[in-house]
Formats: sequence, structure tokens, C-alpha cells
Amino acid sequence: MKKMYLTIILIVVLLLLFFSIGGFPLIIEHDKKQIINTKTYNSLRDIKDLEYNKIVLIIDLNDWNNLPKKLAKRRVLICTDNNILEQFKNYFVFEQTVGDMATVTSKIVIFNNKEIVFKSNIIIDEHTIGIQGEKTGNARLLYTKEMYELFVQFKPCRKFILNI
Repeated sequence: MKKMYLTIILIVVLLLLFFSIGGFPLIIEHDKKQIINTKTYNSLRDIKDLEYNKIVLIIDLNDWNNLPKKLAKRRVLICTDNNILEQFKNYFVFEQTVGDMATVTSKIVIFNNKEIVFKSNIIIDEHTIGIQGEKTGNARLLYTKEMYELFVQFKPCRKFILNI
């Protein structure tokens, strides 16, 4: 009986380690309402203080095959580096398109002072970065090459539970 309890505890500990170290945290999401009405926009241009900011990429497992080769293949990537965030803010310029990008299930969530300032579905592949959502519509990034270089610097999330 004692061996069975030890075995169960060992399995639970191993699963927790796999999911937290392996980059597969449990994700709890909260909704953020936003509406974009202009053709070209940068949702981050008014953010001044970068001290408590972070950007979270939640990559759907179905999108892993299409990710650029340099980008880490992890479920959640996070960036808190202020230098990268400042560059990100400058290149986060989208142009709305009239077409549909297909089903987009990966997400980008941007925080300012621990509050969500932008949340949308995102597609990242070798040739395109775009967002799609009920509030933002379909839009493609204007500075794709520069943004790829920033995404490569994002670090895998090592938390067991990610609350966004």
C-alpha cells in the first residue's frame, strides 16, 4: 500500500515537472474588450512606462509546424526585457485587411502595469505575422522581419499555471 502511494506521488511530481519545465503551463484567460476602427494602427504607441510590462505569446500546438525556425517551440513564450519591449512597441503596427486568415488559434497578450492592454489571436509563420479577432478584425503586421527578430528573443514560460 505504501509503494502505491509513493508511486502516485512520484507520477504527480513528474507530471508537474514536465508541464512546468517543458513549457506547457495551465492557462487561465480573462477577456479584454477593445475595438479598433482605423485602417492602420499601433495599440501600444501611448504606453510610456515599461517597468511592469510583459508580452505573452500562447502558441497553439497546431501552429508549431509553421513557426519560423529560430522561434522556440514552446506553448508559452514571454518577454519582460524593457529594451525588447520598447522596440516591440515601435514595430507593432498593423494594417487591416479585408480577407480572412483562416482559423487563428494562437494568442498574443500584452500587459502594462499588470493590466491587459491588448489581446488578440495571432498567426506567426515563415512569411506572415497577422492578428485576427472579433474586435480587431484581420490585420497584417507591417514590420514582419523586425518582429521576427524580437520574437526569437522571447523566453519559454516556466510556470505551472499562467493566469492572464
